[in-house]
Amino acid sequence: MAKRKKKKGEQDVPALPLMPMIDCVFLLLIFFMLAMRFRSEEGKLQAHLPKDRGQGTGTPTIDLQMVRVKLLWYSPGGRPRYTGPDGDLLLKVKGRVFDWAPDEEGNAQPDWAALKDYIDQKRQEYRPPASDPTKTLPVIIDARKYVPFYWIVRALDTLVASDITDITFAAPEIPY
Repeated sequence: MAKRKKKKGEQDVPALPLMPMIDCVFLLLIFFMLAMRFRSEEGKLQAHLPKDRGQGTGTPTIDLQMVRVKLLWYSPGGRPRYTGPDGDLLLKVKGRVFDWAPDEEGNAQPDWAALKDYIDQKRQEYRPPASDPTKTLPVIIDARKYVPFYWIVRALDTLVASDITDITFAAPEIPY
């Protein structure tokens, strides 16, 4: 075979070695993958939930002496409001409504002192089941949609002030 003759002014084009460049790119890729740190989510709270509650195979026992504190959110007109958080808090326990009373600063809010007295009375009347004589009065805080978190914490503080240790939060209703 005959070699092609170079024309005047034409240069030889050197062949580029691609294997070392590919090796370097893969090494950099592996380095950055191993050196990367994922950011943790902000505002995520770790909760240690009880392992003995929830979806179980057994039939749950119902304590008829259990107290359910309901926190409902109503619009100023008295009808439930589902479009936004503007409204008033309604505090109910077993059909009894705890009316609004002024606090130390003169602001109207539910009568937390009456709730504490009611819970203290129920705690003294509580008779534990024979199967678990160390059980204390169970209380469920049932906060409905749009209830500000402040009122839920206030109800929790009132129950803790009454020496209630068995406090459960009701799960939100699941629409069918």
